[in-house]
Amino acid sequence: HEQADVVEDASSLLWKLVNNEFTSLSAIDQAMKRVHFHLPNYFRIVVISIKEAKDVPMLEKIAHVFRALHFSAYLGKGTEIIGLIPGRSEAEVEVALQRLIAEMKEQITSAEQQYIIATGNTYQALHDMRQSYLQALETIETVTFLNLSAQTGYDYDELSMYRHLKTMYKTNVSEQYRNKKIVALMQKDFVSKSELVKTLYYFLKN
Repeated sequence: HEQADVVEDASSLLWKLVNNEFTSLSAIDQAMKRVHFHLPNYFRIVVISIKEAKDVPMLEKIAHVFRALHFSAYLGKGTEIIGLIPGRSEAEVEVALQRLIAEMKEQITSAEQQYIIATGNTYQALHDMRQSYLQALETIETVTFLNLSAQTGYDYDELSMYRHLKTMYKTNVSEQYRNKKIVALMQKDFVSKSELVKTLYYFLKN
């Protein structure tokens, strides 16, 4: 257990915090002192995920942006980088996040910008860090499921009810549910060569 609590730097500390790998609060306190990490008044977790494996080298560029802004970040061997956005208030956290996004766009060419930026909610308590992280992960999962591509940045609250669509979809598939009104529109389209379903789709999308 003691070995699991050992951290080498702020990066590994962040990874262990969002994954609840510490065995006690005292172990967290010791680790934070060891790497000179101070919990900000407010924070939110951001997860940046690349869309294709070939873009993995871009994560190192993003890590460099975090370092330049003095934000803690963890870059493992996967396709995501995890960051901590700090602030003295919720407003400052939002400003810091926008600074990060702006700097990323400045440092990474438009052709390279094949990534999703997802954030959890803003919190103050240390024990909420994992919650913010899980919210960011759920946001990425939702964006991927909906195949959204109009923007790169999404936050947990922004997606609102869309976060539940994946669960609804799985339930509908397992129960072989078909909405009778949508089926009626599909049949009308087939007979009349119309585009009622397509029209409804764009109406809801907009």
